[in-house]
Amino acid sequence: MGNYTKGPTLLKAWDNWGAGIGYLEDDERTPGLYTASGILGSATELRPAPFKNTVAVGVDESHHYQYFFEESLATSVPVVDAVSGTTFANVGSGTQTHAHAVANQPNRYLLVFVSYTDNANWGVTGVRYAGAYMTDLGAVTDPGITRDKRAFVRKMPTVGANNVSIECAGSSTGDITVEVISFYGVDQTAPYHAYLMQSGTGTAISRTGIDSSATERMVMGIVAANVTATMGAGQTEIANQLVDGATRGAASYKTGAASGSLAYTLSASSG
Repeated sequence: MGNYTKGPTLLKAWDNWGAGIGYLEDDERTPGLYTASGILGSATELRPAPFKNTVAVGVDESHHYQYFFEESLATSVPVVDAVSGTTFANVGSGTQTHAHAVANQPNRYLLVFVSYTDNANWGVTGVRYAGAYMTDLGAVTDPGITRDKRAFVRKMPTVGANNVSIECAGSSTGDITVEVISFYGVDQTAPYHAYLMQSGTGTAISRTGIDSSATERMVMGIVAANVTATMGAGQTEIANQLVDGATRGAASYKTGAASGSLAYTLSASSG
């Protein structure tokens, strides 16, 4: 009679993964195992749990396993990738470009502020990054109806050094300032908490009582006349620039707080 070698024996098979995967021990009750809870992996995310045999771990001969979990490393606060800025003076109809590099990081987000001359016969009509149109969050106009400030955003912008393209149209000309900031580690489902706009006169530009948190970034952009603009305490500058001796555009950011604040102080009244 020939030798007989017994093949491998299937101990258990799962056909219900309703509770996910990743549980350390078969409890004979959990269907499949469980979904990540936020401790290992993002909540509701299914993560594989590879294991290997070992003789050094376990309470007895039936528990010779080490488990290796791949944890989702979500950033607690969005990380600033890069900032840049530029100006364009007396431009007409057409496209103005500004280079801004976006790093190859997860959950990217791009914010572009554009300040420009308010002119019935000329204006900014759109902004693109790497050829893709950005979402226009809206504009605010100064009380004298001489300057506008707009914000444009885009989730997961193209990686690399690409152009921010400012599209202009009209029969006249105007001035433009551009302030750009890119982030990564941003929630792609709800990338921003709120977008607030206001205009006024005087030397103090401020917003207090902002509903934010330490896991968020607060960003402020302003437009003013030919004045200097000094950002508030704790703010980090994106860009602060004057174009054609007539229009000041500036932007900065700050880590959020439960009742946050952002501010600029102007050297003279502007409105």
